[in-house]
Amino acid sequence: MQQKLVDRKTPRDGLVNSRDKIEQLAKVFLAGLEASDKASRTKDKYDYCVNKYILPALGEVRIGEATSGVIDRFIRGLVEDVGPSTARSCGAVLSWMFKVALRHDAVTSNPVRGITIPHGKKSKLKALDVEQYRDLRAKVIELGTGANPRPAPNAGTSRNDGLLHCHGRSPRRAFRGALGRS
Repeated sequence: MQQKLVDRKTPRDGLVNSRDKIEQLAKVFLAGLEASDKASRTKDKYDYCVNKYILPALGEVRIGEATSGVIDRFIRGLVEDVGPSTARSCGAVLSWMFKVALRHDAVTSNPVRGITIPHGKKSKLKALDVEQYRDLRAKVIELGTGANPRPAPNAGTSRNDGLLHCHGRSPRRAFRGALGRS
């Protein structure tokens, strides 16, 4: 009786199964992606992630062997090698790929679920020193007075018409707005 329970398997008739490699899952995923109504740039980005990063690193891994640990090590490596933005994109693609595997009964849970992908380090805001402030102020004033004229882009308008008043604000007010003060 115990041997029958060990030998018992759920029938799996999907396009992929747990013994298939991630390479096969990627083919099924990309075919579904192409047929989807996603924007063409999204399709291109996901295709690029699959072919540039996922397949070279994970293509030979069997779907059933792709644990959260395997995926996490791959994502962490991407963060170190190419940065968190690409790692997040690849994580999103892998998550969608394993949703496909889940629909085809190749896995019982999505191994990407629960993996956190760190965000990039935010650079600390830095205030201008006195010299930088004076230099910037002089350039804005010069721009506002037209002391450094260039040919106008269209006949009958000056360069400053479009640059300084494009938002309906004076140069001083635009400068203060750029600094976060109104």
